[in-house]
This record gives sequence, structure tokens and C-alpha cells, in this order.
Amino acid sequence: MVVRLCGLGDNVVDRYVDQGLMYPGGNAVNVAVHARRSGAVTAFVGVIGTDDEGDLVESSLLSEGVRIDRVRRAEGETAFATVYTDETGNRSFGLCEKGVSIFTPDDADLDYLAGFDIVHLCETIRMEAALPAIASRTAVSYDFSDRDNAYAKPLLPSVTVATFSRPESTPAEVEAQIAWAHAQGASWVIVTRGARGAAISNGERIHYQEAAPAQVVDTLGAGDSFIARLVVRLWEGVGLTEAAGEAAFYSAEVCGVPGGYGYGRSLVPPTAGSALAELTNEGRQ
Repeated sequence: MVVRLCGLGDNVVDRYVDQGLMYPGGNAVNVAVHARRSGAVTAFVGVIGTDDEGDLVESSLLSEGVRIDRVRRAEGETAFATVYTDETGNRSFGLCEKGVSIFTPDDADLDYLAGFDIVHLCETIRMEAALPAIASRTAVSYDFSDRDNAYAKPLLPSVTVATFSRPESTPAEVEAQIAWAHAQGASWVIVTRGARGAAISNGERIHYQEAAPAQVVDTLGAGDSFIARLVVRLWEGVGLTEAAGEAAFYSAEVCGVPGGYGYGRSLVPPTAGSALAELTNEGRQ
């Protein structure tokens, strides 16, 4: 079975200002790319700017074989995130701006999404109101990241695969989170725990997956690649234990690549009057 997966909404250019480099990324873009590398037919639906950063996102998706039939170019800045990495490859974020990325799916988008087995999106794209319409057409994978349960509760009835980031949670807290998410309607629940690995549940059993050994260059995109490989393999019918193990090793490989999936390019000087230019100017004063 060839899985069809579409990433929806979230796209950014990750700006590594201390390295003078930028990389294409964003949760939904990363998942679409890594699902494609996992053998799925994939697409991305979203809005990117008419700037060089938008060119980078678009060209990298085309190079990866991700379809961009429903990608729009809007006048303005592509969303960006300012990224800092330490000597161990772990990252932190500075200024982040949404640019032109926020949009509401129209009827043509919804009809397009209906042609996929599963659509992946995340909490940063502000598409909560559209979730029931999407879920009426196809399965939904939703990355809640570290958002609390009050945020997740009204959305979970529309979600097939729910992912939560809980790196500091105890095993008892992880199991409580999983049970709660299933009770709200999620069929699959993933709790990522950073270096502790992940817990994945299908409602019948919980599989605890250890993190695989990694030569860490950059952890950005590691969680997205784990989700992508895991979902593709599960939708192919691979057993939970095997799928989770493969996803862990794939995620470890991604930690050895800078950016969410490579394609580094020298930073473009910020446009006068842009948010990044204002930040840069403040730093010079």
C-alpha cells in the first residue's frame, strides 16, 4: 500500500543567525518531506511569501518530490524562526514571525485534502476552526506540541493521531495523558519525551520506544521525522513495535543533518522594515 499524506499550513525558514545560514522547514513541511523519504506520496498545502525565502521552501519541496499543487505565493514575508544551537546540537528559538503563512482552507483545499489518507498539521498554524471540516474528509494527524489539555480537548474528537511533547513527564503522567487523549476521541496517541524516547498507544496497548543512538548535529526536525516515519509505516500496516523502532532510528539519522531536512543557504539580508531587520537594527544600537 502506498500511503498518501499531506502536510497542511505550517512552513518557515529557520534562520541560524549565528551561522549565517537558513534552512526550509516548519512542522507540516518537515512531515511532508520525511513522509516522502519514507515512501509515501506527499503534498504540502500552504502559503509562502514572494521573497527569496519562499523560493527556498518551494524549490526544496520540488526537489524532494513533494507536490505543491495547492501552495500559494502571497505578497509579503515567508514565515521565519530564529534558531540558536548549542555545542550538543540542541536548539532554542529567538524571534519568530508568521509572515503570510496563516490562512483558512477554502472549499478547493478541502476537496484536495480528501484525496489523501491522512493530513498532518500542528497547533502553530491557528487552523482550529477548520479541523472538523478536514476530519470529515480524511484522517487527521495533529501535533499539539507542549500545549495543555484545555487547548487539546475540543480538538481531539476530530483527531486520529494526536502527538504531545512531554519530555519531563513521569511514566505515570505519560500513561494518564494517553488515557485522557483516547477518552477524548484520538485513535492513536504519541507522547514524545526527548532523549527518553516516546510512548505510542493504539488504545489497546502502550509501546515505549527508546531513543536511538545519534551523532547529533542539530535536533531540529527530529520529532517531525519521527512522526512522519511512524505514521507512514502504521498506515502501511506495519506492526507498532517495528514501526516505532524504525521511526526512532530514522529520527536519529535526521539529528545528524543541519536544519529540518537540509538545503542550507546563506542568509538573505533582511528586507528594510521587516521584523527581522528591526531586530537586527536593535542589536546594533
